[in-house]
Amino acid sequence: LWRAAKHASVVVCIPAAPGLPSPPVHTCVRAVGFQEAVSGDLVDSIETENIPILTEEDKFNEAIVSSITRIEAELLGRKDPGPPKREGISRYEASTGKNYRTKEETESKKGVFTNVVVGLLLISFIAPMAQFFAYTAKR
Repeated sequence: LWRAAKHASVVVCIPAAPGLPSPPVHTCVRAVGFQEAVSGDLVDSIETENIPILTEEDKFNEAIVSSITRIEAELLGRKDPGPPKREGISRYEASTGKNYRTKEETESKKGVFTNVVVGLLLISFIAPMAQFFAYTAKR
């Protein structure tokens, strides 16, 4: 994406997707505004379906490519290919059989997190004092 200075419009150039008939190297669409050109429903679908499903499966590049493909389809007036389908269950559900942490699991980790926070707070107060003492002791 880049902004055209004279007309204050957005120009979107999308590389040609493999397997499609040979369009120009880049498909460029000029819109008055990107937000007006892409519907809110598509943006919501990408945010709630494309990105979470594919990043959960560690498919970061596919999340970007599928999101761009859906935006390209809308900008060019083609049919939206739709969000990806969830394959099975999430990693957390697979390892525990549920998709939430129980009260006991949360309580068992509470002490560890409390110790970490208290330790960091102590370091943040003690380290500057020790540094100041080291600088002033040299004189």
